[in-house]
Amino acid sequence: MNSTIHLIGINHRTAAVEVREKFALTNFCSPETWAIPHGEGIRESLILSTCNRVEVLVVGDGDEPRRRALQCWASARGRTVDELTPYLYQYKDDEAVRHLFSVASSLDSLVLGEPQILGQLKAAYTKARDCKSTSTILNRLLHKAFSVAKRVRTETGVASSAVSISYAAVELAKRIFDDMSEHEALIIGAGEMAELAAAELAALEPRVQPLTQQIQYSLLPRDATEDRDALVEIRAGTGGDEAALFAADLLGMYQRYAETRGWRFELLDASPNDIGGFKEVTARISGEEVFRYLKYESGVHRVQRVPATETQGRIHTSTATVAVLPEAEEVDVEIRPEDLRIETCRAGGAGGQHVNRTESAVQIFHLPTGIMVRCENERSQLKNKETGMRILRARLFEMKQREAQESYSAQRRALIGSGGREEKIRTYNFPQNRFTDHRIGYTAYNLDLVITTGALTDVIARMQHVEMDERMHELK
Repeated sequence: MNSTIHLIGINHRTAAVEVREKFALTNFCSPETWAIPHGEGIRESLILSTCNRVEVLVVGDGDEPRRRALQCWASARGRTVDELTPYLYQYKDDEAVRHLFSVASSLDSLVLGEPQILGQLKAAYTKARDCKSTSTILNRLLHKAFSVAKRVRTETGVASSAVSISYAAVELAKRIFDDMSEHEALIIGAGEMAELAAAELAALEPRVQPLTQQIQYSLLPRDATEDRDALVEIRAGTGGDEAALFAADLLGMYQRYAETRGWRFELLDASPNDIGGFKEVTARISGEEVFRYLKYESGVHRVQRVPATETQGRIHTSTATVAVLPEAEEVDVEIRPEDLRIETCRAGGAGGQHVNRTESAVQIFHLPTGIMVRCENERSQLKNKETGMRILRARLFEMKQREAQESYSAQRRALIGSGGREEKIRTYNFPQNRFTDHRIGYTAYNLDLVITTGALTDVIARMQHVEMDERMHELK
């Protein structure tokens, strides 16, 4: 079996000082006290333990070395693995090597370019070698790390101008805000003040990445439609009744996601079937920056599950198509009266004698494009006509936008898509509780939460992050 390299460590950016002290291994690096026995899947090991950093490198077969290292680390400090795990980062093979090189080069420290860390890593290697806990793989890896670190420090000059992350953050803030007197700043000092500052930073850490992304996004040219409300059209695809039920599930998912964001959800038109599904359904979602978040949802959504009517437990695959349209205003598209043919007819479905005796349903044909919109959800013919015109404007505006999207790069078109209904973008696998977005290779095993609570925040944030990177790359 090929050897696997594992690196596990306490996150010095987020773990409080008392946590790092609780799990420190400074006194566990001699042959007499080495706590990770070799021969049980572990062939090589090394401990790096400083005042700010605790890391363990192990080499062995498969995943067993990592589990053994965690058990021995926790046991050495009189703790349990469950107590230790929340504070850890864990890397494997290539990621472990990259992280080690970054540490040796002092690029993963609170003070970039600090001169001490390379010496501390060399001292840890010397102890591990004296303990005979390193062999061919770690010996080569550490020597290479030292060589890379030396090259980074000499060729970049990082060692001659070490700077704390807090100082870099303040300098960056100065570039963003002209008047720093109107904003709060955290200045990191030494001793007890540094510990207090580190604890404060640990509490603020979860907010850093989202705020950073928001700042980057705000610096990019905004799409003109991002602030608009959106129309969401869902149509049952292949799969018969099961596809119609899936369309209803998607409608509920978007409704619950809208609720989590404080948006207003309004059902415009629907064609239900007899078992609680929809052949097609259209909703309007209004609020702050609705289209900015929902524009990634257009395409083919595929579901894999066992239908309620399946007696032999076989998994069926069905689809539904989603189109998210930015709501258009009258000034966005020109609709001439002579380009329209409007017909009225009796609505079908629930509604009692009213829908059967009055021609409340409206069909609008746009002759130049062949687009047809039918609305029968309202009891009033006038309201159905207003809704139909709203949907027609949105579809015509979408056509205009799709033509403009031809100027996008191939990468962005692949990410956001053309808005067409032919692109398969998602898979909802119920037996595995798996939720997959094929455009960015995103997979999560929380499908139950996605469907029942509208938990789309993570995948949409990742889509935005990837799009942001692509747009920044285009600007460069």
